[in-house]
Amino acid sequence: MKPTHKFIHILLGLVALINGAHYSIAKFVMPKYIHPSGIILIRLFTASFIFNLIYWLFLKKQPIEKQDYFQLAICSFFGIAANQLLFFNGLSKTTPINAALMTLMTPILVLLVSFFYLKDKITKTKLLGVVIAAVGALLLVSGKGIGFNKQTMLGDVLILLNATSYGIFLVLVTPLMRKYEALNVLRWLFLLSIPIVLPFSYKHLLEVDIYSFTKVTWLSLLFILLLATVVTYLINTWSLKYISPSINGIYIYFQPFLATGFAVAFGQDEINLAKILYSCLIFFGVFLASKRVEVN
Repeated sequence: MKPTHKFIHILLGLVALINGAHYSIAKFVMPKYIHPSGIILIRLFTASFIFNLIYWLFLKKQPIEKQDYFQLAICSFFGIAANQLLFFNGLSKTTPINAALMTLMTPILVLLVSFFYLKDKITKTKLLGVVIAAVGALLLVSGKGIGFNKQTMLGDVLILLNATSYGIFLVLVTPLMRKYEALNVLRWLFLLSIPIVLPFSYKHLLEVDIYSFTKVTWLSLLFILLLATVVTYLINTWSLKYISPSINGIYIYFQPFLATGFAVAFGQDEINLAKILYSCLIFFGVFLASKRVEVN
């Protein structure tokens, strides 16, 4: 039974919600208890174990064709290894606001790569929706004090490369998702990414002192591993069976809105009329961009 268009977008909205909370919740774990590079390795091992366990216990076995292994390796590099390393290392060298702004480049990059690689048609409605959502997201984060300077330049560049890497991944992985089951693809993506990340992360993982963890630390870590890693990657890749990468990518624009909401909830920010209006622009842009998309 094929999922409905509405159901797919509800799940993508859930992913945006999780990612929006991720920025705040991760602060309860990193860097006080676990170095960012160390938690990347924990995420990879955990997700790889869970995806392989579910696959071998519950799913019908689906062998990967030989010609697709190279594609899997490329997707693993761009979507998992490079994506994780660039993001967390970039975030440590720039401000969260700068990082949020640079991440907004992802949907635009997805749209362009989809056009050239998948021949995905760029309709006027989709383009208008992307532009409106981008303007809303840009206004939302710009109102919080963006400061590009020499001190943040390296981090800003790394986050931009992260956005580029993830944008390429969403496009390159689409043919695989339409050929194989999502879990089958994901178990290979995470498994292949471990040898790439291991040399950069294993020392930080050995430094972790689990006896210093509080209840909040453990709960935050579970959120990062199960929801912000396993659930988000599963929904994002599965959705590519039915919608274009450009529509999937545009949900990135919800993150500044949601991140602001969580910051307000944690007492780190205040809500005002301008932020409400900018958030409405994001919603309207996403609505326009996805309006004419149909489930295959």
